Amino acid sequence: MARIGHSLRRPGAAILPVRLSARSTVPPAEAERSIQAGTQRCTEESADVVGTQAFYRTVLSRLPACWSVGGRRVHHSRPRDLDPQGSLDRWARTTDVARHRARQEKARMRAMKSNKQRRAEIKARRLERAAASAERLREKDVRLPRPDLAFALGHEPADRFVLEQYNNSYGMQPDFYVDRPFSCRDCGSEEVWTAKQQKWWHEVVHGHIDSRAVRCLACRRARREFLRNAVPGANLLREQTDRLRALGDAKPTTQAVAEVDAALQGKWWSLRVVAIQTMARWGGESNLAKLHELMAARPEGGRRYFAWERVAADAARSALMNRERWP
Repeated sequence: MARIGHSLRRPGAAILPVRLSARSTVPPAEAERSIQAGTQRCTEESADVVGTQAFYRTVLSRLPACWSVGGRRVHHSRPRDLDPQGSLDRWARTTDVARHRARQEKARMRAMKSNKQRRAEIKARRLERAAASAERLREKDVRLPRPDLAFALGHEPADRFVLEQYNNSYGMQPDFYVDRPFSCRDCGSEEVWTAKQQKWWHEVVHGHIDSRAVRCLACRRARREFLRNAVPGANLLREQTDRLRALGDAKPTTQAVAEVDAALQGKWWSLRVVAIQTMARWGGESNLAKLHELMAARPEGGRRYFAWERVAADAARSALMNRERWP
């Protein structure tokens, strides 16, 4: 069956060629009459009343399932339910998006830089963010004012500046303390860790902000007496840890330096970390040089990541950061 070409035109609209496929089952004469009738009807009616979609539904309602509009082939199993105007709109939007993406790609290719230039820019941005973050950490955080609840009955206001000096947590420091109930792990009695006790523990003793009470007063006294009367060396790790922390509060002496060096060669990693913190608190060129050597020997990956060198490097970096923040 020969192909028949037509031009459909609504008043004020562009001319779109309509071409029947060779697979069409509608005779050419009937298709010709349908198109002419629809064209005549749409010409007589007002364009505002008929509308674009009604115009195409009227003219193309009896066209075959395979037809082409504007050189674009369209297949549909239900010719009467076709929405050619919607199809054309979607096609136009897709074309605009493709052109916009092509322009963006050309602009990106023109502005493309080498990897060396990009690395330098990325490093500069990272340094700027690090400097801004360090500046914010040095300043007292006053963004969140203390609520009135902090001064209510049973609550104690917290000194966030002191908490930030001795706690390296990811979250915000509390604004106030509240009473916390707990069960003694030794006798099982129900006790309460009061807000005043928490304030003393976190801001005077400088206990960690995430620590909790686990024993009642009687059990704590009994355990303290038991440790005091224990044989020498029963609580050696705790004694050495307290000793190293006390040495950090005074000026270094020959005996103190020898104790720190011995702790760095000990078998307990936790004691080595405390010795590194003591060296950072002392300061001095020799101690700072040792800390930088530990940081330089940090392994990047592999099995050595879980070795002491990685733990020592992280401890030295943390100690130096705390020294810069709170000299």
